[in-house]
Amino acid sequence: MICMKLRYQYKLRPGRQALALLTAQYDATRWVWNQCVERFTKHQDTSQTVLHRLLTKWRSENSWLTAQPVVPQQQIIRDFVAAKNAFFKGQRKPPRFKAAKRSLPSLNYTLRGFSLPDGRLRLAGGVIIPVVWSRDLPSEPSSVRVYQDAAGWWWASFVVERQHQVKSRQRDGAIGIDWGVKTPAKTTDGQFDLHYSQRARRSAAALKREQRKMARHRAKRDWQPYRKAKAKAATIQRTVRWQRKEQARSWAQHVAANHLHIACEDFKPAFLATTRMARKAAENAIGLVKTELAQAAQDYGATLHLIDPKYTTMDCSTCGTRAKRRIELSQRTYACNHCGTSIDRDLNAARNMIIRAGFNPADHDGLRPQLAEAA
Repeated sequence: MICMKLRYQYKLRPGRQALALLTAQYDATRWVWNQCVERFTKHQDTSQTVLHRLLTKWRSENSWLTAQPVVPQQQIIRDFVAAKNAFFKGQRKPPRFKAAKRSLPSLNYTLRGFSLPDGRLRLAGGVIIPVVWSRDLPSEPSSVRVYQDAAGWWWASFVVERQHQVKSRQRDGAIGIDWGVKTPAKTTDGQFDLHYSQRARRSAAALKREQRKMARHRAKRDWQPYRKAKAKAATIQRTVRWQRKEQARSWAQHVAANHLHIACEDFKPAFLATTRMARKAAENAIGLVKTELAQAAQDYGATLHLIDPKYTTMDCSTCGTRAKRRIELSQRTYACNHCGTSIDRDLNAARNMIIRAGFNPADHDGLRPQLAEAA
């Protein structure tokens, strides 16, 4: 039995007193973060050991800092070190200063900084917050992150351990998946295709209306009309985000429950942010779908193969002949000059995923099993 670490998220309902205490704690942790960023920009030592020593010094010099709990201040240093390491690995931008009016509160507490008496969340510093328990925790949490989203809602994200039990599949088989723009996920079996959802498009008009209100009052961000429009826009964006996640999870569970072997394109959609396909890529949320597929494969004990997408669109899935020149994105049909095959370009790429993964494609019409055996 495998033990997995997961995050369980719950909505919080803090009162006025709790909000004031949370704001004071976040102001202290934000100051610690900005001190770390300042040292980083000056190319000074920002190792975790040095920063913890400096935190002791800062707390002795500033009484207002000592008045706040030390646990979230220590954890913000760990967050800074993690952000710095991610920057050096090329995974994200360098750590930046947190402004009081633009950064959203986020506080992390370890075991000695929180408890759950009577179903309520008690944090260090005497903060007590009611929790909306939408589901039970599978085990005692080891840490919790309390944060506020852009719409003004407060959340608690608990880190818990759960025994991983493999779910039973309805049937076994192999499937190839190609990520696209017109069809977010094209598969070798048409009934498992993930089609474009119109939910984001329906919400776009309402989002555009609120963003125009924000633009009219952008010069005076403290005005109530601007704050109201900003909150409504954030609520719409959050709803769309939840809809995308639910659609991705449902589709991924459906695919993993019916296939033992899954071969999908190892597609990294980050580069699309600077292209003309940025909006489509964001609406389809290919990165989220890929993450949910990996989780679903683990839940059902399926084997997930990530395939290098190089030449998957140019190779013929029937005879293996490679096109002599690049196929433009506007050309939606793949036509092989060698064997005469003419199929949808995304379907051709999905079939190539199965072949490159080394599965036996005997149950897929038109595929070349001899190449799968050679792989």
